[in-house]
Amino acid sequence: MKYKVEKILSDSKAMQRLNMVTAFAAIVLLAIVVRDMTQADAYVRDEDGRIRAIRWLKNGNNEYNLMLIVDADGERSEREVNIRRKVQSDEASAGGASEEELAVALREREISNLISEIELSKSRKTILPNRLSDGSRLSWEAIDKSKDDYLLIPFLYLILVLVIVWSSLSEPKDRMAELRADILSGLPRFSNQLLLMVNAGMILSDAFEVICHTYSMIPEDKRGFFEKSMIEIEERNRDHRSSTAQLLSEYAARHNVKEMMRIATILTENERRGSDVIESIERESSFLWENRKTRAAERGKALDAKMAYPLGLLLIILIVVTIAPAFLTM
Repeated sequence: MKYKVEKILSDSKAMQRLNMVTAFAAIVLLAIVVRDMTQADAYVRDEDGRIRAIRWLKNGNNEYNLMLIVDADGERSEREVNIRRKVQSDEASAGGASEEELAVALREREISNLISEIELSKSRKTILPNRLSDGSRLSWEAIDKSKDDYLLIPFLYLILVLVIVWSSLSEPKDRMAELRADILSGLPRFSNQLLLMVNAGMILSDAFEVICHTYSMIPEDKRGFFEKSMIEIEERNRDHRSSTAQLLSEYAARHNVKEMMRIATILTENERRGSDVIESIERESSFLWENRKTRAAERGKALDAKMAYPLGLLLIILIVVTIAPAFLTM
């Protein structure tokens, strides 16, 4: 567990994503808190906490979701009421056959008329009625939907964090593929250097020693995995107890690099049979450079897809910042 935590903390990409997600979640939560604080000033409550009036904070931009509780003849009913300031209201019609149905219809029509009057009110504060004409008592309660927001944001944040952590832990799972890509990146230059030195008349072991010496001149923090591996092989075999071609063949087999295996096979044939390797190495070198160009083009295309993730997060943050003023007045 400790290893995994250290691995995530050392992953700069994962930490950058976590910071972006955290900043986004903080912005959204702050917007919700400010919205709730703004809405708290929109209600006028009595000493029992019941809503007695609403304040219109901005003309044309107010909308309130309330729970209307009706106590009529000992019966209690609840209904959600959406009050929005508007210019015109629709007329309601009521009808029914029995006296009870007629009373309910008349009550509903009166409630609709009351809501229409509230919506058409031009005053800064509108008193909410507490009784109907038939004596039914009215109670108004605010519908608190912010609880869902407070639960949803941490839930989404936790999901995003888990996805980022999982991706960070799963990215290095194919470590061999990463090492193989580094070897294929350094192999074309190695084959070119080998070809030049063999053409100059040097034997394989001396050529390999000179190549590794040039690698050791590269600053250590700038050496790739391939260069470091070649230097280690040369240092372990300075007494020339093992064949250079054999060492390269074992290295290629250990990392499953068939391109290097072909070069090692050519060098092994040269050591065993004295066959000419110049033409074969030249052909392999040309193939390796073409392969490197192809892989570079593929990585360039993949970069566009990788940029989609941070750009998507930036777009979401931009949308939140843009709609925040309207969101706060809801």
